[in-house]
Parts: sequence; C-alpha cells; structure tokens
Amino acid sequence: ALAASMAGPVAYRAGLGTAQRQFEWLDRSGRKLGEVGSKDSAIPLNPSLSPDGRRLAYQRTVDGNRDVWMLEIARGILSRFTFDAANDGFPIWSPDGRRIVFQSGRKGHFDFYQKPASGDGAEEPLLETNQSKNPQDWSPDGRFLLYQISNNGIWALPFDGDRKPIPLTRTAFRDTKGQFSPDGKWLAYESDQSGRSEIYIQPFPGPGGKTQISTNGGAQV
Repeated sequence: ALAASMAGPVAYRAGLGTAQRQFEWLDRSGRKLGEVGSKDSAIPLNPSLSPDGRRLAYQRTVDGNRDVWMLEIARGILSRFTFDAANDGFPIWSPDGRRIVFQSGRKGHFDFYQKPASGDGAEEPLLETNQSKNPQDWSPDGRFLLYQISNNGIWALPFDGDRKPIPLTRTAFRDTKGQFSPDGKWLAYESDQSGRSEIYIQPFPGPGGKTQISTNGGAQV
C-alpha cells in the first residue's frame, strides 16, 4: 500500500503489525472512563471479559503466531493462555467463569476447543468439522455455544443431550456477530440481507420470525 509521485514524495500506509492499539472503558454515552492494559502492537482483537469483570481474554499475534492471552485487569499482568503452533483466537468465557472456548486451526480448519480459565488442565476438543467457524457467545444458562459457520449462518451447539448443532439463521446472506440476550430468550445478530449491514433479533430457540431493529446500518451488536 504505497504510491510515489513524480515530484518525489512517497505516500504509504503502515501495516497492522506496527499499529499501537489500546482497550478502553466507555460509558453508555461513549465517554471514555479509563484504559485497560497497555498499548499493544501485537494486533489485540476479539476481547472477552470474564463474568466477574476481573480478567480479559483476547487474541494477540506474536512472531507470526496468533494465541489467546489473558490480562489481569487490576494489576495489568498479561500472560499467554494457549501455546499451540497453530493460530488460536476468538475466546469466549463460560457464564460461570470456569472455562474458555476458543477457535484453533491446528487441524487445517478452525475448530473449537475448551480449557479451564485458570490455565491449568488440558485443552479439550469441543466441535470438530471440516467447516471453518467462529465462536460468538455462550448462553447465560451455560447450555449453548453460539457460533458462525463461514457462508452458512449462525448455529447453536448444545452442551447436553446429543450435542447436535442447531441451525438458527441459514440464509443466502451474511449473518454474523450473534449475541444472546441477558435472559437467553433472544438472539441478536448482524445481517446484510437488506443490502447493507443491519441488526436483527429473533426468539431463541424459536419459534418466531426476525425483526430488524437498526434503521441506518448496524454492526457488531
């Protein structure tokens, strides 16, 4: 991403690896309340706050390898949480704060694994298929993991019973960024079915149709 003019000056765009990013607390009006951790050039993304608000799990890319890291907010202590040579990311906390689900490409496509939030104990496979997918939310009652399959909508994975994935939004559009309501009875998500990204809600697990709630574009509900 660069261009040189005939007069000599060169214009260029800095790469993501050199950018300094900073997590911040904001109130509901958008006013900055404070900072979380230090500025970070390791492309910190997809933060997930623990239920007690004391720790932040997110992904960082160090020496070309993406892993999940854990920040102890009060003391500002940052530690690595996953150690596989493959790319790991998209951490999601369980409602009781005891486990973390994350995405990993260690088998050639992105599957789900879970690990105790303490960092002790083995990483256990949770969902392995030949489709790449992103975890997005955990239901408040702990019974379902919400996730997106690339180009195939939003799904829910039960933690009990036959654990057969449940399709929730299988459309021809890009449905993504799913989130449960605090009572677990609704699903909110982003879709481009109108020609641009808007926010929709629908009952979970159903029945019932979807309702558009944003009016002039919306993303990352």
